[in-house]
Amino acid sequence: MPKNYFRENRLSIQKAFIKKGFLLPLSSQDLPFTIEETDAKSTLKEVRITNMPVSDVQPVSYVLDAEMAGEIFSAAPGISMSENILLILTKKNLHVVLIEMKSSLAPKTIRNLEKKIYGTVGRALMYFTHYLLDNEVYNECEIRFSTIVFYNEDWLTRELSANPNPLFDKTVDNMELVKIFQEQKHDYLVTEPLGQVIKVNVIYKQNPVNEAVFNFDFNELLAQTPDYSNAIIDLVTLP
Repeated sequence: MPKNYFRENRLSIQKAFIKKGFLLPLSSQDLPFTIEETDAKSTLKEVRITNMPVSDVQPVSYVLDAEMAGEIFSAAPGISMSENILLILTKKNLHVVLIEMKSSLAPKTIRNLEKKIYGTVGRALMYFTHYLLDNEVYNECEIRFSTIVFYNEDWLTRELSANPNPLFDKTVDNMELVKIFQEQKHDYLVTEPLGQVIKVNVIYKQNPVNEAVFNFDFNELLAQTPDYSNAIIDLVTLP
């Protein structure tokens, strides 16, 4: 029987993802899942996420270190990526959750966020072509993107309401991410590099205590998703 070189090549990429720590499975020992900010100037130092669906037998949730540098699968210089990406495979959907940590929400933050979502969605879709394989059920899974923006100070509202403000770029008023923040829109539409229009659910979460640590219950994100309760070991799970 001829050797399947394409399959072997993809398997070697899968192994490299895990070996290098680019893609890490989460277990009960990893909860609460903690994301730390390395910028010494940041007032938001840590986000702790509780109640993520995990399994100690076969992983159903992963964290993808999209900012890892120096590897063949790393993003090229100049491509902005989210700090962390969480992957949760439920029975019908692969949920891709982009995590952003900000000391303050401001017009500059929104512009950077726009670049990061675009870069991350495009790269993530490419990663999945290498990683999800050898199981036909993946062809029936829908990839659903979400972005959670954790922040302390709300400077954006102040900037938007300042009138007149010569330092404020008025084009920010019409940006989709600002309208979502103002609850005038629900989803952010991204046209990724191959031309697909991807819907991203963007959620802004202000720290209720404005301190260095933000505690977040993951159920707030997916509790209303019909198949969320099936994020357990099943016929469909991440490899």
